[in-house]
Amino acid sequence: MSYSIGESPVIHRRQFLNALGLGATSLVLPSLATSARASGAPRRLLLFYSAQGTVPWRWSTNPEGKPDDAVWTSDMGGWSQTEFSDALQPLYPWRDRVSVVDGLSLLSAEADGDGFRHERAQAHSLTGAKAAWVGGFPYSGAPTLDQIVADVIARQDRYRSLELSVSHGLAYDGYGSVIYQGRNRPLPAIDKPAVLWDRLFGFDPSTADPVTLEQTSMLDAVAQRYAAVAGRLSAEDRRKLEIHRDLVRSLERRITGLATAECDGEPDRPASYGDYDTDLANHTGLIALAFACDLTRVISIQLGQLTTAQLGAPPGDVHAEIAHGIYDDRRAEDLMTEYTRVHARQLADIMAMLDAIPEAGGTVLDSTLIVWLSEMADSWHGFDRYPIVVAGGGGMVKLGQWIHYPRDAAFEGLQYDPHPRMGRPHQPFLTTIARAMGAQLNSMPIESVLGTDGQLIDCTGILPELLP
Repeated sequence: MSYSIGESPVIHRRQFLNALGLGATSLVLPSLATSARASGAPRRLLLFYSAQGTVPWRWSTNPEGKPDDAVWTSDMGGWSQTEFSDALQPLYPWRDRVSVVDGLSLLSAEADGDGFRHERAQAHSLTGAKAAWVGGFPYSGAPTLDQIVADVIARQDRYRSLELSVSHGLAYDGYGSVIYQGRNRPLPAIDKPAVLWDRLFGFDPSTADPVTLEQTSMLDAVAQRYAAVAGRLSAEDRRKLEIHRDLVRSLERRITGLATAECDGEPDRPASYGDYDTDLANHTGLIALAFACDLTRVISIQLGQLTTAQLGAPPGDVHAEIAHGIYDDRRAEDLMTEYTRVHARQLADIMAMLDAIPEAGGTVLDSTLIVWLSEMADSWHGFDRYPIVVAGGGGMVKLGQWIHYPRDAAFEGLQYDPHPRMGRPHQPFLTTIARAMGAQLNSMPIESVLGTDGQLIDCTGILPELLP
C-alpha cells in the first residue's frame, strides 16, 4: 500500500482483512503462534477529550485510607467494585489496563487571566502553555499534546494525525476544534463519520460501494478463513476471532447502510449523521481501522456536550441547568456523575474494540496509549482536582494504578469552597505522556507559576509514578 502524503489511500478488501488480523497470512493468535513481535508494533496515541469535568468526590476514591496530604499509589487489581471510583464504574473490568491520576490541577490556567473558564481550561489542558489572547479571547498558545507526539511517531507517508469530533466537539472560539498545531493554529475536526471514511478509504459515494469494493461481502472472505482455523484455536482465541468477525459485520452494515440509504430527494449525506451515539460508534469503528491499517498513529476525538436524554433526565440544557449545581443540588451531582460514567462507558467500548484486533505479540490496544482528559476539573467551572485516565499502551506507562497527588500548591484559585492551596500543576503529566511516546522533553512551555505566597511553583519534570 503506497500513496503520497495528502492523497486518500484506498484500502482493498485483502489489505483491510490483513490489517484486522483476518487475512490468510496475518492471523496472529497465541494458540497458533507464540513468537514475540519481530519488529515491534508502532506506538499510537488516542486523545479522548470530553466536556464539563466531573464531580470530584464521586470520582476520587481511597479504599485503603491513605493520607490525603501525601503522594501515593495503590494497585487497583485487588479492589472490589464498590471500592472503585463511583464515576468510573464502567472501567472497573478494565482496571488492570488503566491508571487514574487524581489530584492535579489546571493551576496555570487559573493564573492566566480572568473569565472564559471553558476556553482558558481548553487552552492550558492540552498544551501546558499560556493562552494566546487575541482580541480579548484566549486561544491555544502552543501545540497540543497530540501534535507534540505526532512530531515523534507519525509516518511521513501516512496521515500525520486525525482530528475528530462528535456533536461538533466543544470549541467555543468559532474554530470548531480544541486541537492546535501551534500558537493560534487550530486543526479542524471531522464531525461526520462518512467524511472520515472518505478521507481514509478514498470512497466515492457516487461510484463505489464503501465496503464491498470488489462486489463481494467481506464476510464471505472471513467465513472461509474462520472455518479453517476455528478448530485449532483456544477458547479465548475463538472469542477474539468472533469479536473480529462481528466487528467486520457491524462496520460493513453501518457503512453500507450509509451508502445505500434512500429517501425522497437527494441528501448530501446519509440522514443518520447527527445522532451522538451512532456517530461516536461509527467514529470508533473507523478509529480502530485507521490504527489497524497503520493509516495514522495519532488520533484525537473531542466529544460534544451530552444531552439530558443520555443522562436519563427530562429535556433541558445540561450546561445551564445541571452542570453548575453539583455542589448544592444532589440531583445535579448524580446527573453529572452519570455524565462521567457515560464517557467511561464510551472509553470502555473503544478499548474493547482495539483489544479485539490482534497484533504481533498482543493487540492494537497494547500499542495504543489512550489519554482521557476533560476541559475543566469540575462542572462548576473549577480547575482543581483535575480528572485524568490513561489506558492501554502496554509498557509505555504503568497501568493498574490509582495515583494520588496532594493539594499542596500555594495558589488560591476560584473554588466553590475557598482553599489556600490547589493540586500540583498538570504540566508534568503532559511531559510524562510526551516522554512515554518518545519525545525528548523536560517540561512544557510553562515552567513555573508565581504562587500566592510569593514563591515559584515548579511546573517542570515528570510524574515518575506513571512511568514503568
